[in-house]
Formats: sequence, C-alpha cells, structure tokens
Amino acid sequence: MTQPKNSRLVTELEEATNAYGRTIYVEKREEVTRKPKIWYEYNRQQILMKYDRRPTGVFVTKMGKTRYVKA
Repeated sequence: MTQPKNSRLVTELEEATNAYGRTIYVEKREEVTRKPKIWYEYNRQQILMKYDRRPTGVFVTKMGKTRYVKA
C-alpha cells in the first residue's frame, strides 16, 4: 500500500491507553486538562475511528480500513 499525499501513519502519533486499556493514538491534547482532544483508535473490526472532543461532546468519524491519517 502506497502512502497517500499529505498523510502519515497513525502509529507515528503519540501512543496512549484509554480507560478500557485499549491503545489510542493521540494527535492533539487539551492545553489545561491534557485529555486527548483528537485521537484515533482501531475498533474490533480493525477499522480506524477518529475521535474529536468538542465543547458539546465527542464526535466520531469512521476513517475506514487504513493506516494513514491526514497530516
């Protein structure tokens, strides 16, 4: 699989563990609380999911069966 332009591997991001003991990849953290603001996680079907923490809640985007995120 060739790497798409303007993208990088999700494994190049900061690796952390969520409250359920699953591996997440953190792109950005909140400045005050240091909680993940934007992070990625593979679900049980190995589909990459993007999570975006906003003032009104966490928004989830299905990225698909890929290893790349936009830079």
